[in-house]
Amino acid sequence: MKSMARFAGSVLSVAVAATCTSSAQSISEPAPLIVNRSDTKVDTNPPNSIHGTVVVGIALSDGIVLAGDSRLTQAGPIPGFQSRVLSDNGSKVFSVGKFGVATYGEAFMQGRTIASWVDDYRSKENKPTDDVDVFGTKFSAFIKNVYDASFPQPANLPPNTPTPPRPTLGFLMAGYDVHGTGKLLFMEFPNSPVPRSSHDTHQNTGAQWNGQTDVIQRLVMGFDPSIGMLPAFNSVSNDQKAALGSQLSQLQYNIAWNGLMLQDGIDLASTFIKTTINMQRFANGTLLTPVGIPGVGGTIEVLVVKPSGAEWVKHKDLVAD
Repeated sequence: MKSMARFAGSVLSVAVAATCTSSAQSISEPAPLIVNRSDTKVDTNPPNSIHGTVVVGIALSDGIVLAGDSRLTQAGPIPGFQSRVLSDNGSKVFSVGKFGVATYGEAFMQGRTIASWVDDYRSKENKPTDDVDVFGTKFSAFIKNVYDASFPQPANLPPNTPTPPRPTLGFLMAGYDVHGTGKLLFMEFPNSPVPRSSHDTHQNTGAQWNGQTDVIQRLVMGFDPSIGMLPAFNSVSNDQKAALGSQLSQLQYNIAWNGLMLQDGIDLASTFIKTTINMQRFANGTLLTPVGIPGVGGTIEVLVVKPSGAEWVKHKDLVAD
């Protein structure tokens, strides 16, 4: 059976999408900075797959930060198959002209890395006159064509036969629109291929993280969303679950996103990924789900996108001994 090479999946990010983002809203001085906490949801379903990678996007008033690790892990459908690290030299953050892109999910399509497909788009499709909205639409269409060819839906399935799931491939995209607003966009194949705005540099500063995000969510949100898998949680009514989820949201750290400088965003994004790497060094999942892999590792690459364009803060270069 063929094993799959992946950068990352959504162990928690799909089921707890609201928990994967935090937002702040700028207000006029001299009032204090106020953070609007996102609604918090808990995961009541056990994860059906395990992947690596963490990518982080942070939109601040001075620009947008994209960061990601470099680990490539291999997993297969064989029961008892042990995932392993293939490489710590994968590329998951990209500069595409004046835009930035970060990816998580499948690492290859049609036997080629995601990086090679991004290179194709950069050389053939990207236009200097595009704004981030046009870029997002064009990049989505480009990737969708490749994704559908790589993972086609089976034809002529018998009646009442469930459609086999297709692998996750997600992207964060950063750039500025025609009005000068920086936007953090996201899309995820196969279910959400249309780019949507997560945060921006004006009225909705904040962060989004995707991939193997349990460490970040415990740190920022104050609890693991898989709390919904606990038998005690499932023994209460739906109204009580909703009330508990609302109360748990108050444990979220009160980060004043609209007061952070660009360097602060770089430091915070790097901290999220470094903390995940370090925690995975010491833990093998949780007692509830004791199946963990050190899926985040290697060099942390950081790209910033400002009105003047995209620039690398930290980037791997090819070297030889």
